[in-house]
Amino acid sequence: SVWAWGKSVFAPAPPEPEPEEPLPYMKLVLAFMCTMFLFLQWLETRQLSQLQKKFPPKELSGAISPEEFKAARSYGLDKWYFRFFTSTVDAAESVAFLAYGGLASLWALSSDWSARLPFSWDEEIQTSVIFTLAYALASAVMQQPFSIYRTFVLEERHGFNKQTLGCYIADLFKGLGILFVLAPPVVLAVVKILRNTGPYVALYLWGFIMVFNVVLMTIYPVFIAPLFNKYEAMKEGPLKEKIEALAAGLEFPLKKLFVVDASKRSGHSNAYMYGFFNNKRIVLYDTLLGQCADDEILAILAHELGHWKCRHTPILFVLSMTVLLLQLSLYTFVSNSAGLFESFGFHDREDRPALIGLILFSFISGPSDVVIEFLSNILSRRFEFQADRFAVRQGLPQELASGLVKLHKENKSNPNIDFLYSTYHFSHPPLVERLRAIQKEADARKKDK
Repeated sequence: SVWAWGKSVFAPAPPEPEPEEPLPYMKLVLAFMCTMFLFLQWLETRQLSQLQKKFPPKELSGAISPEEFKAARSYGLDKWYFRFFTSTVDAAESVAFLAYGGLASLWALSSDWSARLPFSWDEEIQTSVIFTLAYALASAVMQQPFSIYRTFVLEERHGFNKQTLGCYIADLFKGLGILFVLAPPVVLAVVKILRNTGPYVALYLWGFIMVFNVVLMTIYPVFIAPLFNKYEAMKEGPLKEKIEALAAGLEFPLKKLFVVDASKRSGHSNAYMYGFFNNKRIVLYDTLLGQCADDEILAILAHELGHWKCRHTPILFVLSMTVLLLQLSLYTFVSNSAGLFESFGFHDREDRPALIGLILFSFISGPSDVVIEFLSNILSRRFEFQADRFAVRQGLPQELASGLVKLHKENKSNPNIDFLYSTYHFSHPPLVERLRAIQKEADARKKDK
């Protein structure tokens, strides 16, 4: 009708829908960071109550003397107060850096420095490299007071530090030198992938990271580690013969057996193996040789060989790469999300640096990282129990148990551990739990015989 037609023509147009409010990404990230900080400090307070106990667990009452426990208790408490303070400072610095636009300010400063270079190639890549190096250098400088205190006060007080100031400074500059050599080509490759691979960015980035990890694991023990320590072939003797016999009996392709001068820096001890396929190497800290008997060292190495026999390293590598691919797949959904860059101070819609997008994604994926790390620690602890069982099955239960106790005593590790604290933080089971499992496996083997 004419009336209906008039109403349709002269009626006011309906209001346009208001644009959706973008998510407050930075506020959510800061809220998560503060929540995690409070949760972690709550766990620390639980752990403090354990560290303050004046006696070791009853299972260790005869294995640790009162003097040894007193030293471990003092060291554990000193480390706790230092860790509590530094974690508080680190959290405050991180929150302040993001809340006051530190990320955007550092990028703008890096862009200004890039423009002043006497050469110009790709402005975004140049700025990305400068940004990465500047952030790493600033972080290293800000950490130096804590690092110096930990090395020359805390560790020195408890008899662990063997490092001279000259050695410390040399290590610092070597580390920075390696960073300045490796960072530019890595940043260049990452930015190229982020900008040019379109919908396949997650797959290409994942492939690059996987290859880079394999290359780094290959070159680190051969070219990088020797810059910091001296690796020497183990001298002929009964211990070397026992280790070679153990490796041969398990068909472990041992090519070289090294002793590293760990005592140059610290009194702590360890042993590890590395290498791909049929090119395996075992490394013993020289401190370990002076702290444990030959059969105890053999049992500790049997534990390490258990990881190899059970294929723990490749399993963990495949799982980590799978999880990484899943996380990077989410990157494509949020990298161009409305308000993501603006929320962190990058207001120019025409200038959204690829590297910054990846960094912002790492911030908002923080909750998934926490879950993944927690599950990874659970799996790692299970693998440690499996490796212990493997060593027991080589006929070394008592040697493994006494070796672990000695390592804890020499490293002044407090055996009183809060259950929730260890469940969240530890990749290795607490000593008491390992000793119980070793004894249980040894008893089961005796019954089978």
